[in-house]
Amino acid sequence: MIAKIFVHNNHQFLVVNNERNLEITFCCYGASVYAVKYKHNYVTYHPESLDEFLHSSGYYGKTLGRTCGRIKDGVLSLNGQNYQLDKNDHGNTLHGGKDGLSFKDFAYEVSENNNEIKIIFIYKSPAGEGGYPGNAVFRVSYHVSKKKDAFLIHYLVTVDRATPINLSTHIYWRLTGKDVLNHELYVHAKKRVLGDKHLLNVRDVSLTDLMDFSKPKIIGQGILDIAQSEPVANGLDHSFVFPSTDRSQVIVRHNHIKLSVKTDMNVANIFTNNYPKYNQIMKQYGEDVVYGGIALEPQMHFLSYNDIITDPEHPYEHSIAFVLEEDK
Repeated sequence: MIAKIFVHNNHQFLVVNNERNLEITFCCYGASVYAVKYKHNYVTYHPESLDEFLHSSGYYGKTLGRTCGRIKDGVLSLNGQNYQLDKNDHGNTLHGGKDGLSFKDFAYEVSENNNEIKIIFIYKSPAGEGGYPGNAVFRVSYHVSKKKDAFLIHYLVTVDRATPINLSTHIYWRLTGKDVLNHELYVHAKKRVLGDKHLLNVRDVSLTDLMDFSKPKIIGQGILDIAQSEPVANGLDHSFVFPSTDRSQVIVRHNHIKLSVKTDMNVANIFTNNYPKYNQIMKQYGEDVVYGGIALEPQMHFLSYNDIITDPEHPYEHSIAFVLEEDK
């Protein structure tokens, strides 16, 4: 049920309770998740200040797009025409640019039945916004289950001309504890995407033992070695390639809580809050700290923007499911 609706600085927040153990606070700004509570405790890592949540470059809980990840030099060349995108990351375009979907107000619709509460966030992006070609209509639907402690994000995007589309979510998780170094991580992957000095995708490579989470291991075991081997990342900020979509591809465990992620997308970027904002206070946890949370960002695999082109005949449609449960 919708337990509460409130407004902060003209942005609407909706609190949903599944009448079991799950409470989620959504926001129309960025079609985002501000907070998730499981059994009355926060399991997301997010700023206490609503203003910092809304406008932070940390993308807390936001929908990422039109294109998540990085596009080299912010340049597109489609059908013989060049397009210059907003550049916001070392001369490249990150997560759709400075005015991407994360910083747009979405309209919304709410419905409910015996099985779920559904919120559909809708945004119409005009041609040229952020430099992208084509008009696009974004529908980001959150389906909160009443039968189990789970929610699903469904993305549907229609366009009127060929344009790159690749959406994801940037929810930071911390199940319990002072950081995520003692969380156990499993990733259903044997390959990852190698990045260059600006974390631009270059090619797929097999996982080394250090980066291989196909056998669950504690995040803190080796993360400093990962940071030293790839200083620009300073921890996990890597895209893992899934060989299949028939199982949960990412599982995080800590202190008898299990978070499972299943998606029809073929890659997930995993990021461990490697560059905290030390003067920022996080809800329930105090000062922001390095490795304070972990963002699990499923998306479509791309080595260039040509891999993620959507056109009028082929709408973009994908989903991500999150399940929280007691880990006995």
